[in-house]
Amino acid sequence: MKTANRNSVAMFVACLLQLVFSGCGPNVKQVYDNYNQGRRFEQQGNLDAAIELYSAAIDGQPDFVGSYISRGVCLCKKQQFSSALADFNQAIEISPGCDLAHFNKGCVLVELAEYQRAVSSFSIAVELNPTYGVAWLRRGDTFAKLKQYDLAMVDYGKAIEFSPSDAGIYVARAAVRAKQGMAAATISELRRAIEVDAQHLPALLLLGTKLVEAKEIGEAEEVFARVIDFQPENSIALQKLGICKLVRNEMTEAAAHLRRAVEINPANDQAKFYCGLVLSDLKHFAEAEVHLLDAIRIQPRDVNYRLALAKLYSRTYRANLAIDIVDQILVEEPGHERAARMRRICQKAKEQEKMMGRSLRNVSNGPSDSPGGLRVD
Repeated sequence: MKTANRNSVAMFVACLLQLVFSGCGPNVKQVYDNYNQGRRFEQQGNLDAAIELYSAAIDGQPDFVGSYISRGVCLCKKQQFSSALADFNQAIEISPGCDLAHFNKGCVLVELAEYQRAVSSFSIAVELNPTYGVAWLRRGDTFAKLKQYDLAMVDYGKAIEFSPSDAGIYVARAAVRAKQGMAAATISELRRAIEVDAQHLPALLLLGTKLVEAKEIGEAEEVFARVIDFQPENSIALQKLGICKLVRNEMTEAAAHLRRAVEINPANDQAKFYCGLVLSDLKHFAEAEVHLLDAIRIQPRDVNYRLALAKLYSRTYRANLAIDIVDQILVEEPGHERAARMRRICQKAKEQEKMMGRSLRNVSNGPSDSPGGLRVD
């Protein structure tokens, strides 16, 4: 989750001044040392040790706001949201004007799916600090969860005003436009994100995907190729580029990209699926079967994966296996049209296999005019 923990010199100075003027006296150094050591442990990922030291700082000075905020952030990272919320509420009780505490409280409430209360907390944060760009962003995100898209876009505009170099804000705007069904506006926002940060990975991958949906395949290829230029091992970009080649019917190139994608990330079930499709089209049936079976092992209930395997079996004289797969889908989803259509195709394939078998037996067992007769066994 995206809580914030400001640990600049300014924050330390403010906390120390609070300690001095709160009558902490001789305990100031110990409280500060506990807090500072807690920060080091938190940065190292040792959250339990950090929490213990922040708690010691709180024991030494119960009115030390920074310790409550930092401990709350650690608890959030451990997904202990109720305990984190208690810490942020305590920080607010001590210092009602602390915009950071209100912001972090809003983040926890989002995790707890209490979106209206989260909006209230973010609203207090931006009232206290109107230039708090990330608070505008998170309130916009929360409005989007509530499907209040116009309000979300207003907040994203404010976030851009105060954080103009944050490409992620344009990605958030694009996500809202996509939910509103505004395809052109979605692509426009993603292009702006890339203008701000030419190597912003989420923006590039989403832009390429939206361009494919808009049938702008050439530009989509350029976008995915750009990702691969600076991240040659990016399995998703290779997969997406392979799909572009598939759409263009450039099967050999598609196979090369998709093979590379599954080599890099064997757990990428979508890449395995598309690789199986392409290799099946190229009549590399054995390799295609391996990839489709792997995809199904990762996502055993995916209908598309299973139908692709059934189609492969129907093409390779294993209609009974294909029928078994399709029948299982129809048990799970009796009205599935594509499965019903594939069932008819598989039944025809089975009948053709029987006819071929009878024909071969007749040729094998019957008389032949050729010397020695024609044998198939």
